[in-house]
Amino acid sequence: MPRFTGTADLILTPATGRSVAATLGPASTLFLVNHGIGPTLRAVTVAAIVLERAACQQWITRGSGTWPTWSDPGESLDTEAVDRVCYLVRRLPGR
Repeated sequence: MPRFTGTADLILTPATGRSVAATLGPASTLFLVNHGIGPTLRAVTVAAIVLERAACQQWITRGSGTWPTWSDPGESLDTEAVDRVCYLVRRLPGR
């Protein structure tokens, strides 16, 4: 995976954006220097799965001509939901 090391700041200018795009190349993701991806492998895995599912659901929702709604912050931090995702991860093939 490509690693952008040009700055640890936010990408705020077109020039920096072009530099990030050049580093990205044909890849779909890249690492930004000094931008942690999570405190543990478990947390990163859960975040990635939740993000993928949310993006897919938003795409489906937008395709139906409606606009998605969001959970309130308390519901978003529901530890039972995190545990359910971890359970699903453990059931993935090859695990």
